[in-house]
Amino acid sequence: MPPCSTQELQDRARGLDPDLSAAPAPPAPSAPDPALRDIAPLVRAAAPAPDAALRGDGFAAELDRARGLYLAHRSAHPTRHDAVLRATRT
Repeated sequence: MPPCSTQELQDRARGLDPDLSAAPAPPAPSAPDPALRDIAPLVRAAAPAPDAALRGDGFAAELDRARGLYLAHRSAHPTRHDAVLRATRT
């Protein structure tokens, strides 16, 4: 999963897609996507786990927290299961 910067997540939550910067601008700015905006805590919680695993440190707490945030996000946005994929899209 490629890393996403906080700025990229914020831009995508506001409806700005950096991958479409060369494409023609849409007729009206899109509304902020609350599902993407609300996924940021999950991304921040899961981000340290791979580095901790590579160092041989414990990372179960981070993954447990991320799992809880993921379940909360699914409850808050039951029709937006694609938000995690959109937040980490390459």
